[in-house]
Amino acid sequence: MLDPDSDPAARLVNHWYWRPGHRPGRPFYTWHLTFEGQGDLHRLVAAYHRALEALPNVDLVPLRWLHLTMQGVGFVDEVDDSRLTDIVAAARSRLAGLAPLNVQFGPMTVRREALALYPRPAGPFLAVRSGIRAAMDAVTGAVPEPEAGYQPHLSLAYANADTDVQPVLDLLRGMTSVAPALATIRRVSLIELERDGHRYRWIPRYHVDLGDIES
Repeated sequence: MLDPDSDPAARLVNHWYWRPGHRPGRPFYTWHLTFEGQGDLHRLVAAYHRALEALPNVDLVPLRWLHLTMQGVGFVDEVDDSRLTDIVAAARSRLAGLAPLNVQFGPMTVRREALALYPRPAGPFLAVRSGIRAAMDAVTGAVPEPEAGYQPHLSLAYANADTDVQPVLDLLRGMTSVAPALATIRRVSLIELERDGHRYRWIPRYHVDLGDIES
């Protein structure tokens, strides 16, 4: 199924170009939501993966590495440990009053570089990100990445070449029986991320619980 609100471009664009400052072997600290143990979401992603696996120009995201990007922090070689722990402490304080996220994912949307699922409602994700950004600003006085224009999404496959989007649309028009997924997200993670070899992988460094009023 294709998200009826999406308006895909005529072509998918290769996702795997190197952004400024990024290079192989240079990890990056970032806040993400990850989806371990989210069985209903895994069911939905697996259904789309089965349909997409025949396409030559997309890289499927393994269930283990599903993620929703929230906010970058900085390159590991530029952020010292004390600064990182201060950011986490400030984020823990600001996120303690926010409830866990009860959300629906699906149907699939075609983005410029990826095939993705949007969460609904999106508002609580924006509130979590605002809390993280406020924490970073309080500690560092500056926050990378603009606040405006952020659109929470969970990518389930990335384009690995510039390619016509029509085969994706043709494939998905027959997937009318795939039910959206429900998920409850109880924490946000600060991770050490690398993106070598056409795959995002990470080491979790800190977890901050939502609604943890004892923090």
